[in-house]
Amino acid sequence: MTEKNQVVLKIEGLHKSFGSKNILIDFNLELLKGENIVVIGKSGSGKSVLIKCVVGLLKPDKGNILVFGTNMQKMNQDELDRLRVKIGFLFQNSALYDSMTVQRESPFRCEDTGWISVAKKKNCWLMKLLKMWGYYTPKK
Repeated sequence: MTEKNQVVLKIEGLHKSFGSKNILIDFNLELLKGENIVVIGKSGSGKSVLIKCVVGLLKPDKGNILVFGTNMQKMNQDELDRLRVKIGFLFQNSALYDSMTVQRESPFRCEDTGWISVAKKKNCWLMKLLKMWGYYTPKK
């Protein structure tokens, strides 16, 4: 398989329900390196549930999700965190965690994945935002 044809995301027979409400039923998808996808659909069709399953925020009831050849369901928390750094995704209204604002969510992810140390070295826009929001105060 050439690098261009490398499968980076493979979803096989994904099922997710909440109580008696089936949200995803036998969902399948294959995404190759270099491809981008957009998940669109009507309200309540399972878009956010699908993405949350792919990034490990929700556990599927059945099926497999392989990201870069690794089964998401078999990853521990540290492995999931390292993988999430490699995945780009954006939820409706830019919300990843339903209970957090983007302002609070950004430093949460940075603290959790070690981005703060990278941002300090690069003096990037993220570091400026963290300082502005009061989530980072340089040590003197």
